[in-house]
Amino acid sequence: MRRIRVTPEAMRTLANHIDYMIAKDRGGAAQALKGRIDLFVTETLASYPRAGKYIAGRNLWEAWIPPTRLLV
Repeated sequence: MRRIRVTPEAMRTLANHIDYMIAKDRGGAAQALKGRIDLFVTETLASYPRAGKYIAGRNLWEAWIPPTRLLV
């Protein structure tokens, strides 16, 4: 099984998105978003770690989480 590294900054950003949605009384949408992100990371990135676009200057791959505006 492949390991996915998530930076503390990424975790804070996600937590901020979720907290904002909850504060706007969108708790159900927040849960759905978190589920979508978890599924993308565990299913897609674990199987295809080089999915998306390679950024040579940073030596990393980036991919959009469909159907969100989030980039990993």
